[in-house]
Amino acid sequence: IRLEWLLRAVPDIETVYAPYNPADNSATLTLALIQEAAAELDVTIIAPEVYSEEDVLLSITEIPEQVDAIFLLPDVLVTTLSERWNEIALEKNLPMTAAASPPRETGELLAYGFTTTQAGEQMGRMLVQVLDGKAPADLPVEPVEFFLGVNLITAEAIGVELPEGIIGAADTVIDQ
Repeated sequence: IRLEWLLRAVPDIETVYAPYNPADNSATLTLALIQEAAAELDVTIIAPEVYSEEDVLLSITEIPEQVDAIFLLPDVLVTTLSERWNEIALEKNLPMTAAASPPRETGELLAYGFTTTQAGEQMGRMLVQVLDGKAPADLPVEPVEFFLGVNLITAEAIGVELPEGIIGAADTVIDQ
């Protein structure tokens, strides 16, 4: 869904850069999903494997010329250097999206994901039930709620005009 939001925000994207650590299950599962969606949306995904912080730094400095956007997967190794990703995205005028929501004030054009605050509150509620004697298997499934955030400061900085429909659909709009 996040790739679709990115393409609605910037429809002329053809090539997306998504470095990932193959040892991170969340990243590999998400990559498989975006590759499937990209095939249907006629978008190319360039997904170099990174195994160390040095690899991530190299992937940041060696973004191929044909890349139109950066897609940060939910990958601890890659997102640890989110400040550097933000800098390079702004420097190269590339729209970037991340899974954390809301987007940072100096960074991602678009974020789609859950908030860590909400996830923590949910985990706390569930933990209380387990501590009160309820078996974890008896707890109801509680999916987290996903939020869309857009950053108009970043949009202006990279020369992107976001469609009103995207801005109107956003749960968070950073504009100052």
